[in-house]
Amino acid sequence: MKKLILLSSILAFCSFAFAQDKIELSDEIPFDQSYRVDQLDNGLIYYIKHNEKPENRTELWLVVHAGAMQEEPDQNGMAHFCEHMAFNGTENFTGKAVINFLQSIGMEFGPDINAWTSYNETVYTLTRVPVEDEAYIDTSLHILKDWASNVSYLDEEIEKERGVIHEEWRSRNSSYSRIRDSINKKVYKNSKYAEHNVIGDINIIDSVPPQRLRDFFNSWYRPDLQAIIAIGDIDPETAEKKIKHVFGDLESQKDKKPRVEQDIPDHKETRYAIHTDKEASRISLRMYFKDEPMEPNKTFADYREDVARNMAFSIIRQRIDKRNREEDQPMTFGGWSYYNIKPEKSALIMYASPNEDKILRSMQITLEEMFRALQQGFTQSELDERKEVMMRIADRSVREKDTRESRRHCYSVVNAFKKGTAIMSPETRKAFYEQHLDDISLREVEQSIHGLMKEYNRVITLSGPDNVELPTREELAETLAKAKAKKYEPYQPEASIDDLMAETPDPGNIIKTKKISEPECEKWTLSNGMEVYVKFADFKEDEYAFRFYSKGGRSLYDKDQEASLNFAYGAVNESGLAGFNQTQIDRYMEGKKRYDFGGIGLYEETFMGLSMITYLEDNFKLYHLKFTDPALNKEGYNKYLASRERYYKNRLNNPGTVIRDSLRGIRYDYHENSKPLTWEDYQAVEYDNQLLDFYKERYGSPEDFTLLLVGNFERDQLKTMLKKYLASIPSTGKKEEYKDLGMRLSKYPVEKTIKIPMKTPKATVQIEYHNKMKHNTRNNTLINAVSNILDRRFTETVREEQGGTYGVRTYGYIRNEPVEEYLYTIKFECDPGRVDELKATAYKEIDKLCKGEVEDHYVEDFRKAYKKERNENLKNNFNWLTILNSYQETGTYEYSPEMDKLVENITKQEIADFAKQIFKDEVKMDVVFLPRESN
Repeated sequence: MKKLILLSSILAFCSFAFAQDKIELSDEIPFDQSYRVDQLDNGLIYYIKHNEKPENRTELWLVVHAGAMQEEPDQNGMAHFCEHMAFNGTENFTGKAVINFLQSIGMEFGPDINAWTSYNETVYTLTRVPVEDEAYIDTSLHILKDWASNVSYLDEEIEKERGVIHEEWRSRNSSYSRIRDSINKKVYKNSKYAEHNVIGDINIIDSVPPQRLRDFFNSWYRPDLQAIIAIGDIDPETAEKKIKHVFGDLESQKDKKPRVEQDIPDHKETRYAIHTDKEASRISLRMYFKDEPMEPNKTFADYREDVARNMAFSIIRQRIDKRNREEDQPMTFGGWSYYNIKPEKSALIMYASPNEDKILRSMQITLEEMFRALQQGFTQSELDERKEVMMRIADRSVREKDTRESRRHCYSVVNAFKKGTAIMSPETRKAFYEQHLDDISLREVEQSIHGLMKEYNRVITLSGPDNVELPTREELAETLAKAKAKKYEPYQPEASIDDLMAETPDPGNIIKTKKISEPECEKWTLSNGMEVYVKFADFKEDEYAFRFYSKGGRSLYDKDQEASLNFAYGAVNESGLAGFNQTQIDRYMEGKKRYDFGGIGLYEETFMGLSMITYLEDNFKLYHLKFTDPALNKEGYNKYLASRERYYKNRLNNPGTVIRDSLRGIRYDYHENSKPLTWEDYQAVEYDNQLLDFYKERYGSPEDFTLLLVGNFERDQLKTMLKKYLASIPSTGKKEEYKDLGMRLSKYPVEKTIKIPMKTPKATVQIEYHNKMKHNTRNNTLINAVSNILDRRFTETVREEQGGTYGVRTYGYIRNEPVEEYLYTIKFECDPGRVDELKATAYKEIDKLCKGEVEDHYVEDFRKAYKKERNENLKNNFNWLTILNSYQETGTYEYSPEMDKLVENITKQEIADFAKQIFKDEVKMDVVFLPRESN
């Protein structure tokens, strides 16, 4: 087996700055100098970095290099069980003191206080810890220390947590997990990976002696297998002193269990893992060519090999996508990749998501484009295009290095710690590209994928619904053999785009501007009638968020036109613009935007997303063409139809989908617009120009649209782009409003028990309250307070005290269109035999809140949580879209001084009185879904 880079090497090249003018390929990759990395005498490693996004917050993580693979056979599930127990008491934080303290400083269990377990690591995350008070950091570090060494493991807490983990197993025992476990038994046959999944053997979870849980903790929770990550708005010097003080006295064990690599045996024969599941709704095809593990990149020569290979795979994926479009879209996507599937094995992987009756065709296309590349190679134009995209991405990383959020840095550190590798700085990566990317030849890229398709260690996996006839192993083998034997012609690449717009349109004007103080933004009216709300914000150096929306949506059409309207957006969005097909546009825009999405909703049409300021002009050209020169072609139609087939054809196999559909019908008194579309509805939509006409009706009138923009704009540049590309869109004189369809939340009490088929017996409880309510600052504040308090109470009682569920989801909101009304939801899953018991607890907690019988600290904790969330949300581009949208539609500012004052002065009695207003039996919906035997 190839060995990982030793930590001593990392620490050595952390100690000097990488300041060479010329990067030699033999040079070791230096660790990003913005990190402070060192190791304590007891073996614990720490990673510290000053990072101001988000401001006044820091990430404090504990990484334990031990997971499910360190378990003995009778401990299957103990790594995950240990993770759970950390929240149930430690030597210095008894009972729920950890959670109580963290919630008292505004943090929330789940979003801010969490952990995860995997096959080879367990990670505890304290996210966005406030740094205003130094004591918060000190206490949080002591919490991490206790999690690293002093978890209590009291017998009574272990017994309670068995129930929580059992319910987590129940909630996650889905078609996906069953298929995954079945496939793993073939991919990792005769290894521990085939037998131990992370959540574990439920029989062991339910009955394991507590000492075996303690044994796992005592063996594997030790400083030589641990790392502390401190990344955020902190002083590295001070943080280092604190870490040394808090963790320096952890004792290294004398008789350490060796952490050994797992054995994944080789095999000569091709294995087949064909698995169907009654509840599966999608088809997945994969092919693994396993080999020895990839050695982590130690030198720039190693990194260069990775770069060349990744470019090859990108070109192949692009070819597959183009061919898929041209051949009636047999699959939603397909491609190739190469990585370590486990630390002990790498694999070349073919993947595809085929539609029914097109599985072998999907496999054929994906294989053929790999074999074409192996036989005929690539073209210089394809390689040049990939290099250009990579340089864009490298440039963006450097521009954004100071505005990347701390949490994202932490994930990079976890990966580096597990592998014993360096984190390359954005500047170093860009310098390497500038010096060496042009030197990577076409021949080098072509050779990078040769030798990966082994004749041994091969596994072909195929899964899907059991009502779909999947190909046999003989048919899969034959498809592979034919693709391999075929002689291929060289690939003829499609022409690339030089410019989205051959001619710049005559510009319009900004005819009116208005400054708004709350929320702080500006309203600009364009000469064609479009209204633009601009929030100038420097939260991200090179990012802006946008949202175009217009009133109308599907409400202006008959219900039987809903599928056609969805096609109008989906198919047109996949058909290209201005004479270019979508593949050409995607290639041209790659690395110039982050993502976008949209659609025609019930009451409005939208498109929105995140893009980059550097490429503002290209993005605005794209928006202009979406309004003025959309297209519809058969390729776009087929691609959207294929996506609908994948999602809709077998969606009702999934019990969760049946539950969601049923609840929506009940919630809206079975209004016709609450009925979901079916695969048959989409099949009935014909390919004709009416789809393009629908799109133009919804997206053709700029004066009907409002645009929200949030980002680090340069004012004059933004004005120029708006005038040239958005104000220049011709006005049609058409402005619309939506039509109120009379779709209302039910105002009558409903109590139902519904039995549905399911493989894992599980009850789903959904309790809802709805009625009329004014959408205003006070009501929004109070409903948030109710949600915050009940969320904590349900976690403490239904989950922790009773061990009855993995979690209770509770939330409330008030909508303002088409009428003002509130929806408050309480949802949990549990053992079918415990429904009445757990519902009774939930109702008891609601009653206590209505009577004001909750402790005062819950109100204070809500204040802290509100302030923390407020400060974080006001520093996020995308969140500001919601704030501006709410202001534009309702005239209210979500985080106004008025709301701040309400929160500061809120009383327990006010919350109790408001809870009485919400929780009225006459508007209650109580629905329970139980398992029934399937035929």
